[in-house]
Amino acid sequence: MRRYLALGLIFFLAILFLGKFSHGTMDGFQRAEVARSLLVDHQWESPYFGPSKYGPLQPLLMVPFYALGYSYGLSQGADPVSLHFSGIKSCASLFMPLITATLCVLFFRIQKEMGWETPVSLVSTALLFLGTYFLPYSRILFSEPLNALLILGSFYFFWRSLSGKFVVNNRYNFLFLTLLCLNNFIFEGYFGLMLLFVFAASYTNRAKPGEARRAFGEGVGLMAISIAISLYYNFIRYGSVWTFGYEDEGFTTPVVEGVYGLFFSFGRGLMVYSSLTIVCLLFFLFNYQKIESKLRFCLGAFGVSFICYVLLYCKWGTWSGGYCWGPRYLLPFLPIIHLIFPYVWKSAQKANMWIKGLGAILILWAVFLNGWEYVGQWETFQSATFGKVADPKPYAYTLWLPEYSFLFNNGEWKDILPAFSKFFVMTILLTLALWGWARWPELRSDRHKIPVS
Repeated sequence: MRRYLALGLIFFLAILFLGKFSHGTMDGFQRAEVARSLLVDHQWESPYFGPSKYGPLQPLLMVPFYALGYSYGLSQGADPVSLHFSGIKSCASLFMPLITATLCVLFFRIQKEMGWETPVSLVSTALLFLGTYFLPYSRILFSEPLNALLILGSFYFFWRSLSGKFVVNNRYNFLFLTLLCLNNFIFEGYFGLMLLFVFAASYTNRAKPGEARRAFGEGVGLMAISIAISLYYNFIRYGSVWTFGYEDEGFTTPVVEGVYGLFFSFGRGLMVYSSLTIVCLLFFLFNYQKIESKLRFCLGAFGVSFICYVLLYCKWGTWSGGYCWGPRYLLPFLPIIHLIFPYVWKSAQKANMWIKGLGAILILWAVFLNGWEYVGQWETFQSATFGKVADPKPYAYTLWLPEYSFLFNNGEWKDILPAFSKFFVMTILLTLALWGWARWPELRSDRHKIPVS
């Protein structure tokens, strides 16, 4: 346990070293406002914004962190506005880095239980942290990192259930899914698909029919509880169980436009903002037979859910996710996709120099892009170009036209270079810390592995 706490602390301190914490857009601000309302007014509905359309879990979890910042503000004699922003900063600088660090630890543990050696597992974990757009989201209060942690936890116990204690492990699987649905009701569909996959395990000889039926029944019960809580949450906010607060939004985007935007557009495409994720996806599609059978079954089941949610999000009227970095709505699915990375890494070791060189370029680009988000002034660019200015441009310009994208409007180099130096130093320190951690004597032993095949 101590080694995992130390690993989490390394990632946590790396985020703190960079700083630049904020609530993000209005989404994060309203979640923090719900936390304030729970702490100060003892109610879910904010007296300033009214009912929030976002799920109850994250604001509830943020209350202790908000209270810490709020108490600090009180000790300094701050005014009410300053008290609120002290609470928000506490949530952004403690809660979200903690979520990201916990996710990295769980991801590393899964890699080890898959049978990968410590160096490969650490490289894979570090590139999930540095080489995807997780790092930008570790400093703002969007809900996607928490969703990612809950989905990864659910997947972990589903995978473990195929190697023993099928009912018990899936009980944990469904508990994670219950929390996921309380963070965003849209994941009830994911819960339903997981129920089908658990039941299907018996037809693939991966679980006894009696165990599959019992796990399925428990899952249905927990799903019913999550739905009941969500509907009651609607009632106490809106006075109606069927009101979710999204009346002015809907599934109005053409499918082709949304899919292209989420994967290939210069402003939001996964191909641009998380190229290593695309590599992992392609490897699974063309080399799935190289993956251990139980993991392959779970990844295949996850793949069905991923496709369903891509088709769902691509139809959403705001498929782009608003003012954010990369395809925000796909962020919760990245950790599971990156479980494939060690297979990619292993195959790359056997490739020719050209393939190795291309892989190195992709890794450098992925890490650079996170640094580019950190150092830049793209939020200022957004407000100046697409906000309340004399001659605003349509926000769609930043999604489809490269010259209007954030990547080409990141500020002056004289302002960027000092911040880039800090990101570079953080990367070096993180690498050295992980190298030192890997030499911890306990880690040279494989006795903590859990066989899964």
